[in-house]
Amino acid sequence: MAHILTRQEYCGDVVNFKTTKHFRDKHNHYVDRSQWHITENVHEPIISRSDFETVQRILENAPVKRPNGDGEIHPLSGLLFCKDCGAKMHIRIDYRNGSKRHVAYCSEYHKGKAKNPKCSSPHIMDADLLMQTIAEVLKKIEDYSISNRAEFEALVKKNLAMQQTDQTKKQQKRIPQITTRLEQIDKVLNKLTRTTPSARSRKTVMSRCRRSIRKNTMR
Repeated sequence: MAHILTRQEYCGDVVNFKTTKHFRDKHNHYVDRSQWHITENVHEPIISRSDFETVQRILENAPVKRPNGDGEIHPLSGLLFCKDCGAKMHIRIDYRNGSKRHVAYCSEYHKGKAKNPKCSSPHIMDADLLMQTIAEVLKKIEDYSISNRAEFEALVKKNLAMQQTDQTKKQQKRIPQITTRLEQIDKVLNKLTRTTPSARSRKTVMSRCRRSIRKNTMR
């Protein structure tokens, strides 16, 4: 499913040079996205470009959920982080004392082992107890939203407005840097395309390069 959601070809683009043959084993290996050759709007798209870009943003921010030793994926997998080092906390199953419980621990602490830990403590916690606490908090929020609907809606709208304001400020800070960078790129492109034989070819190269660069820069 993830492979289907990340196929840029469904937007009507043609993507070439995703792989390259290694000189050692003579097998094809995937290369970095920056080395791909992308030609946009070649064929009829299956999905709109805006929908595709929205899905990519969701996938970038989605937590990574991995199964534990029994193949289960805990609801909190990929959502817990160590309070000291900021690393993700892994969740495993503990069968000691004849019971089954889910335990979360700092991944960086166990990477360093006991001799040279990368974190000061494993920060072991009961993930099942944490789930119970979260369920109780959500139940309280549900009760409050039902009994105080108007106040709850106003609070949600206020928080959303604050988040949008913070995001807008961050984007505005990047505008001067992006503008300067685009001007530098335009100068380089003008020099490169002077050697192109025809004016039409120069215009095509310039438009494609600028469109691709602006798209990647504004992300």
